[in-house]
Order: sequence, then structure tokens, then C-alpha cells
Amino acid sequence: MLADLSDRDLVPHTPIYQLFREVKRLDQEERVVRAREIAGNPTSVATAFGDSVRLFGQGYHRTGPFRDSPRLPPPPKRPEHIASSTEFAWWVHRQGGLPVLDLPELSLTWVDYEASIIRALNDARFDDDQRSKAGRALLPDLLLSAAGKPVVGEVKIGADEPFAAIIQLMTYVAHLATQTQYARLVSNYPDAGFRSAADRRVPHPASLRCRQSHLLGRVPGSRHQAQRGTDVASRGHDPRGSHRMP
Repeated sequence: MLADLSDRDLVPHTPIYQLFREVKRLDQEERVVRAREIAGNPTSVATAFGDSVRLFGQGYHRTGPFRDSPRLPPPPKRPEHIASSTEFAWWVHRQGGLPVLDLPELSLTWVDYEASIIRALNDARFDDDQRSKAGRALLPDLLLSAAGKPVVGEVKIGADEPFAAIIQLMTYVAHLATQTQYARLVSNYPDAGFRSAADRRVPHPASLRCRQSHLLGRVPGSRHQAQRGTDVASRGHDPRGSHRMP
């Protein structure tokens, strides 16, 4: 019952997650307006990102797997036509990752898909006033590895625009950038090649704000763009050919 939940059982309801929920509710025209607002004042979102890393690091210390058991994306009905994020994940898994021809050292290798970032046993709830459900709130389309670092990906196909994907990716990264979460990645994906938690230092929130401010200074203008931040990549990709950095 909700009344029986202790503070330790609750998941921090971070500022960047609240922004993610806000953007998700907007229609296309409203998202354009919101993107322009953020482009004019990227510091506010960068600050929300840094504050979210700090709050989540202080309030979320769960260990254990990101899913009950390993699961692979099902094959599409028409393999020659990729029409959803799950089908794209199937295609990436089939070829083992995404090659970056211009910078092969940054080529991406398959790890997982739709892993629940803030998964918890029992009834996971946020610490907001509504005690809203948190267990499946953050499910990145792709979890990959590049040069020993975890990479999360959000797939947008067809009429989908990249602005929402950028906010989603920032939310995913903010909730994976803590010491506890990184240790979970290393322990639960031993074959991914992630650097050990002892060798990996979480950036100070101030440096995260600086980097994300630079990232958000460019509002995407096309469907296929690369937006890279700390341990994050969002890229448009044509499944018919090898990947190239823009």
C-alpha cells in the first residue's frame, strides 16, 4: 500500500524527468515553441540536468538487474522495412551494433534494449505528491557500448522529431550517471566491455551543466542529426547502409 512506502523505497522525481514528461505531453507546434525557449536559455535545462544527477545519486541506491531475464527484440514481420524502434533494435542486434566508419574507435556494439533504468523490486514509486509509478518510466530504445563507455539511444522514425529525443536522452543519462547506476551497468553487463566502476569518475554536476549547455545551444533542424554529450549518442541512421558521423 502507498502508506507503507518508506522514503528509501521511493525514487527521486528529478527536474529533468519532469521536463521529459512535460515535453512528452506537448503536440508538435508546442514542442517547437518549447525548443526555441530552451535554445534561448539553455542554462536552465543544463542546471536541471546537473541537479537531477545530484538528486538521483543521493536518493537511489538500488542494485540488481535492469530486467528479470535477458530478452532480445522480436523480428519484424517485414525485415526489409524498419517501422518502429523495436524493429530497429532487432536490426542493430542482428548486425551486432552500429559501425562509425569515419571514427571506428567510436563504433557502437550491442548491449541491450528497453532496459528499465530505474527498475526496482516490488512497487517502485516516485517521491512526488502523487507517488506515481516509476518502474517502467525510463526505457531507452538502445543500450550500446563505445570505447568502454555505455551509450543510450532513442530512435525516432518517420514524422517523429529529434527535440523530444534529446530531452529523453538527457533524462536517461542523468539517471545512469551516478556511481550506483554505473556499477549496476558494469555488474549486469559483464560482456559489454564497460570500464570498471573503480576506473570511472562521475563528472561534477557543474561540469555536466557546462557540457549540456553547449549541447543544447544547437536546436536540431532536421530528422537526422547527431547530438553527443557525456556517455550519450542520438543518431539518425539508414538501416540499408553503414553508419557515418554527420
